[in-house]
Amino acid sequence: MEGSPFPYQGPPDAGQLHGRDDLVEDLVERVTARRVTALLGPRRYGKSSMLREVSARCSELTTVWVDLYEVTSPPDLAIRFDASVIGG
Repeated sequence: MEGSPFPYQGPPDAGQLHGRDDLVEDLVERVTARRVTALLGPRRYGKSSMLREVSARCSELTTVWVDLYEVTSPPDLAIRFDASVIGG
């Protein structure tokens, strides 16, 4: 039996996103034009997946991923940013 093509934990890798090409292209244009853009949506609607795809298509830019889930305080936020930038 073949496994499900849909992951149960975490966003899919770049290249696994299907059906949102217009939105991804719009985000790529905004990012490369350095336009401030907010991507909003409910939890588990594919925001991280789209941003991973945008990051893969904008390889000339550096992407820093910061997990803000359950941040509880300003020091916790600083620790998350520090760990993401340094790679820890």
